[in-house]
Formats: sequence, structure tokens, C-alpha cells
Amino acid sequence: MKLNLFKKFLAMAVTVASLTAFIPVNAFAAELPVTKLKVSKEAEHIVLICGHKSNKNKVTVNDYLKDSNGNWYRNWQVGGVCGMNGISTSKVEGDKKTPEGVFSPTISFGLKDNPRSKLDYHKIVEGDYWVDDSNSPYYNKLVNTNTTAKNWNSAEDMLGAAPYYNYAISLDYNIDAVPNKGSAVFIHCTKDLTDTYSAGCIRIPEEYMIKLVNSVDSKTKIVILENVDKLTMY
Repeated sequence: MKLNLFKKFLAMAVTVASLTAFIPVNAFAAELPVTKLKVSKEAEHIVLICGHKSNKNKVTVNDYLKDSNGNWYRNWQVGGVCGMNGISTSKVEGDKKTPEGVFSPTISFGLKDNPRSKLDYHKIVEGDYWVDDSNSPYYNKLVNTNTTAKNWNSAEDMLGAAPYYNYAISLDYNIDAVPNKGSAVFIHCTKDLTDTYSAGCIRIPEEYMIKLVNSVDSKTKIVILENVDKLTMY
């Protein structure tokens, strides 16, 4: 009898552990003092992405808005993942790190139809590639092979990136295309709740990605921090 009870208890414990593995990381994290960010003085919309000290691959994405009285409030938050090698101020091409800093969005894009993006929206079509070859004149640019002659050795096939690129926002990281500094830094969808890390982008669930695409504009500031200790640096 005792052995049977123990087996039932063990089975229940395994079930609970497996279920909790699918809960978005840090989905109910404490609100951060966004006013400590220097950019909060001028910005009216900040997407604050803060890494976890306990796991370098996990982040919490916080959407902050400023009300008519100049007070900040958190609109929503969700757990997500960053690069396999964490968040860093010294990113290079292929290092699987997410760059730290303050960024602006450039365009929204996706495999699905425009949900009501405030930014220019590009629906991915056949022939779309994002070039990650540092030696190419198209480095860190979106090109289409139907209009641009191939002049690169490596590039990401955008059409084959479902469901990650169902919806995405490109950041202005290395917008000047400095060779080997890194390319294709986006915020985009997760595959599912079991995602553990990315190649350098920020991934969040699709329903929250739609929220971002429909609210982010050219004045929005995207702040990516290794952890909360760096809040006053930007």
C-alpha cells in the first residue's frame, strides 16, 4: 500500500514539474522603476527588456506608457528569451549574444498580414533574405533576390522562418552595417513556450508580439539590459 502511494505521489510530482515548465518565465515579475532610465525623461513609450540574474537566457519584456500627467505605468509584461550566450555590450556576428543598449524600431515585418502596425509593415514574400555576410555590401539589410543580384555568401531565408517571423520588429542595432558587429537583431515570436534561447534576438509569445507591432512607433525606445542593476546606465 505504501509503495503504491509513493508511486502515485511521484507520478503527480512529475506531472506538476512538466506543466510548470510551460509557464512563461517571470510572467508576474515586480514592476521596475522605469523612471531611473535616462531615456524616460523624453520618451513616452518604453519597451524595457530585462535579463534574469538566475538564467542568462531568460528575459522579462515590460511595456511602459506615459500618461497625460507624465506618470509612467506598465501596460503589460511577459516572459521571453534572449541569445544563447546572454545579453552583452560587446556583440559580434555569430556570437549568439543579444546586444545591450537603447534602440529604436525600424520596420515591422511578418509572414502574416499586417495586424495594424504603426511602423511601415513588410509582409515577407518569396526571395526575401536578411544578409549576415559582413563582406557583402548588403550586410544587415533586407533584400529580395528578384530585384537584387546575389552578392553575399550567407543570409537568412525569411520565408522559411515560421513561426518565428509570423510577426517581428527590426531594431536599429548596427544600422550603419559595421562589418562583423552583428546583424538581424529583432524582437519576434517564440515557437512555443518551451523555447529556451535564441541566436541573438528577443522572442516572446505571438499574442504579445501582435501587441508590440500594433503599438510601437518610431519614437518608442527599446531598452535591453543584462539585468536590473544596469537600469540607471541608460
